[in-house]
Amino acid sequence: NKLILLSILLVGIVLRFYHYGSIPFTHDEFIALFLTKFDSFSDLIQKGVLPDVHPPLLEVFLFYWTKAFGCAEWVVKLPFTLFGLGAIIFGYLIGKKWYNETVGLITAAFIASMEYTVIYSQIARPYASGLFFSLAMVYYWTQIINSQDKTKVKSIILYILFASLSTYNHHFSLLFAAIVGLSGLFLVDRKRLLKYFIMIMAIPILYLPNVPIVLEQLKMGGVEDWLGKPHNDFILGYVAYLFHFSVIVGCIVVAISLFGWRHPQKGNRKWWVLSLVWFLLPLFIGFFYSRYVSAVLQYSCLIFSFPFLLFFLFGQVKKQRNAVNLIVVFAILTTNIFTLIYNRQYYHLFYTSAYQKLLTDNQKAHSKYNNIISLSDYDEKITPYYQNKLSSYTPFVRLNSFKSPQTLISFLKQQSKTADYLYIGALSSVAPETFAIVKDYFPYVQEINNYSPATTAVFSKHVKDSSSVATLAFDTLIFCDNKPYEISNDVEFSLAITLPLSKIISNENNFIDISVDVLPFEVDTSSLLVVELTSKGKVIYWTAARTADYIDGNEPLQYSKVYLSLKLSDIYLHYRDIELKTYVWNTQHSHFSIQNFKILRREGNPVIYGILEKLH
Repeated sequence: NKLILLSILLVGIVLRFYHYGSIPFTHDEFIALFLTKFDSFSDLIQKGVLPDVHPPLLEVFLFYWTKAFGCAEWVVKLPFTLFGLGAIIFGYLIGKKWYNETVGLITAAFIASMEYTVIYSQIARPYASGLFFSLAMVYYWTQIINSQDKTKVKSIILYILFASLSTYNHHFSLLFAAIVGLSGLFLVDRKRLLKYFIMIMAIPILYLPNVPIVLEQLKMGGVEDWLGKPHNDFILGYVAYLFHFSVIVGCIVVAISLFGWRHPQKGNRKWWVLSLVWFLLPLFIGFFYSRYVSAVLQYSCLIFSFPFLLFFLFGQVKKQRNAVNLIVVFAILTTNIFTLIYNRQYYHLFYTSAYQKLLTDNQKAHSKYNNIISLSDYDEKITPYYQNKLSSYTPFVRLNSFKSPQTLISFLKQQSKTADYLYIGALSSVAPETFAIVKDYFPYVQEINNYSPATTAVFSKHVKDSSSVATLAFDTLIFCDNKPYEISNDVEFSLAITLPLSKIISNENNFIDISVDVLPFEVDTSSLLVVELTSKGKVIYWTAARTADYIDGNEPLQYSKVYLSLKLSDIYLHYRDIELKTYVWNTQHSHFSIQNFKILRREGNPVIYGILEKLH
């Protein structure tokens, strides 16, 4: 069994250190590092920690760690990778202490080989550290609860230490520490209840220095500008993600669970029930807080309590012979590794920096095509980091320099007179209609490269080599009405086009591009091109484009094309019988004419959110 555990650790090491020097920083890691660039501790707290939404431990640690050892990717990530490996050991120790050695080995095998734990062991964020602190806290808490006589001082000190580190690490690891501490009030021997209460009170006392920081951070609001509220099927998506969206992994989990539940162990029911409670409580608290107060729930926030789902699923498995342990662990590791590498494409997706690819793909495009112009997303801090890493880079026009769709259209209209090719590099945050606009001026697709989360492409005015065209099905016409329709001042809505969404799209990563030509008869014409998705008569999504954003007020009144695109990967679509409805809404009772109403389906990036979602 010791050899089996060593094998599990070896697998965990290999999965985490594979091509370790090639792992790029994530966007969140860049943000954390930028918040440490101060000369003094007081500046770090005032300008780095207070504007953030997290407790100070990570920023304080990175502040001193990077000053001592530098900011190379592998240097910054190393402590968190070691925390991830330590979590494997504590997962084993808790499983063995609560249940038996077989449960410990099964738990360790999953923690060693799941994408969930591998990825957060390679990211310098408070998740691998929080997982380690939480499991270490529970291990020493168990020593205290199980003690029938005088508790060892070592266990008390280490429990308080890891619980306090959890409170300073992340708000959800703080929540989990509180749940663990309060649970002990119901489990500790009555004779030691007062001593236990005094012991756990040391944790909030040690947390007091952070209270002013938390109160200041609360004034800044939540993160709902980029994080949506969870839907009712959040837990199903989370569990599917944990087990790699894989039927094979799911079958192994169910098989092991059923094997244990058929002949449940006696004497460990309290741990089994506690495992379920500890897994569900943070999930439910985060879910309802996000639904009714402010969105905070993400998969990453639940990593501190997720091992207790494993303890619940496998906790009834009796201790097995060494050979059986070896077979079970081998099955877990091989299926997880296979699905991690091939089903999830983990190393291909995660080891590729989208920011760097925007630059290098631009270089390749300029070396391959003549008379080419470039548009690309630009981050004020991250892009210069990669420009400095490259020996040279090819200039480009920043996509975020266009203040309105009309300025982008004017640029493309002018450039298309002289340029033959256009390179575009876009992160997932780019306006969804950008590619549709570009394609009207450079209509042929030469190359498409998809990353997580970015897309680069080369468009051309003419097809000079049909074999080089990346795809002939880049977009597909769904609907077209060329007839002109006059909208008078007393008409509020144009005729609506309604189509079943299932008949339009091929998968949930598609885009739907809608456009209409508008001819204003008045200088200040204002209306909306609207699209709404409905299910059983209820509107589930609504958005609109202002026609005024596409009309150039400096030119004579003429037909101007208005664009509106749906990025389906950003829309929750788990409803029945969804219908798409689009129309023009004459909000200001203006006088204008419309024609060329079109709906197209555009192929999207199949791996855009592949790190967290199922690959299509």
